Amino acid sequence: GPCLPALAGRVEWLDALPLFAAQSKEQLLNRSPFELFHPDDHPAMRARIGAMLEHGDAVPVREGKVLRLDGAAVDVEVTAAPFWDQGGPAIHVVLRDVTERKRAEQALRASETELRQRHDELTRFTYTVSHDLKSPLVTIQTFRLGLN
Repeated sequence: GPCLPALAGRVEWLDALPLFAAQSKEQLLNRSPFELFHPDDHPAMRARIGAMLEHGDAVPVREGKVLRLDGAAVDVEVTAAPFWDQGGPAIHVVLRDVTERKRAEQALRASETELRQRHDELTRFTYTVSHDLKSPLVTIQTFRLGLN
């Protein structure tokens, strides 16, 4: 997946041009990672960066949103791990575009809702037909018994 190490609070290297709709690396290099992630993700980013630098451990995968250069938000899975090089502490970030998966999940939820509605309609129809068929039979049976 695309990588985005955050050295000294800025992007130093990446291979994520398509994800950000960038034409060149220069459009993204030396930016703060906070410029590239949706503002809703900033509190989680701060907490995760702090935990990585304090404990030295990778953080688990979580979903978030990055902002393309045109301003569009893209759903991503994010994982990150700290490392140290000659420049000091850094964070290696791996992003995976999950837009298609999210779209498929939404379509599946819509299909499940429609299927559930049709099942409920069929259940009501079956109950109504069953009830309507039983009522005349009970009446006919009662009438026959009364004749004997």
